[in-house]
Amino acid sequence: MITIQLQPEDIAGMRFGYSPIIDLVMSYRVYKQPSPHYQWWVDVVQARLNGLQLPYMDAAITAQFGASFLIPVPDGSSRHIADDFDRIRQTSEDAIRKEMQWIRTIEPHSRVRQHFLDEPREALECLIREMGCYWDIALEPFWRDMMGVLDNEILYRAKRFALDGADKGLDDLGHNGTFANGVLTIEKTHLPFLPSSYDLAGRGFQLVPTIFKGHVGSHIRPDKRPMLMYSARGTGLLQIEDDDDPDESLQLLVGEARARVLYALRTPRHTQELARILSLSSGAVSQHLQRLQKAGMVDSHRSGYYVYYRLTHRGEQLLELFD
Repeated sequence: MITIQLQPEDIAGMRFGYSPIIDLVMSYRVYKQPSPHYQWWVDVVQARLNGLQLPYMDAAITAQFGASFLIPVPDGSSRHIADDFDRIRQTSEDAIRKEMQWIRTIEPHSRVRQHFLDEPREALECLIREMGCYWDIALEPFWRDMMGVLDNEILYRAKRFALDGADKGLDDLGHNGTFANGVLTIEKTHLPFLPSSYDLAGRGFQLVPTIFKGHVGSHIRPDKRPMLMYSARGTGLLQIEDDDDPDESLQLLVGEARARVLYALRTPRHTQELARILSLSSGAVSQHLQRLQKAGMVDSHRSGYYVYYRLTHRGEQLLELFD
């Protein structure tokens, strides 16, 4: 059990952000210990990696602990893995050795972990090369759709805080986290070399949605901005694009084109992307989206140059009914 005392100044200083490197680390744990929630992704990635050996990732990312320098606190919403790799390269040799020493207390020592202790800078470059290869195969093909889910989550969470306050905004982050009377309680395995109680003392914190986290987690170090990570809403609807047609009954109910739009919005998308996927004109897609939005099946938000659409809870229930 971990408890985190939040002052009013911490809530006021809260910021949102996400980064590809955090989901890379979390996804590798899922890849090594598959979860049914991500089976659609695991099946595809296992075939693509085809037994590829990644010894430096195995050494630095374990089931219980990931080296702290691999989880930099995002300043905002980072979209490029190369930027995160550059941040990792700034890690000092002493910090790399310290993290590897911590891992040695919970995992068997190995030749690769010794390499981090003997030649931390050289070992770090080996690790980054492996992570780059893994990213290209396992995550880069899906990252655009994943960013859509993360952007939607930040929009939802910001509205939640604005309309209902911190009590509601922090109390539904995940099944293992509760917030009451200024204290966030997280039920998770406690590592012996880390504190079980924190007081942020007005430093604020970064609230980071992820695709692969699965539960609420904390990342709090004296020399870094505190970070809380949790699973974004909508990850269960995130699927690899396929050619399946919507259920025939759904097509009869709402029409073939609108059923296809709903089906495609299992992953949040913008109008031009929907038009490309469905082989429809942008004008036709916009008309269908307007009708579906009026019926309460989809909602929208702007992110940069694009307006993204996603299923509402009612829309999700409709697809589940005809699944």
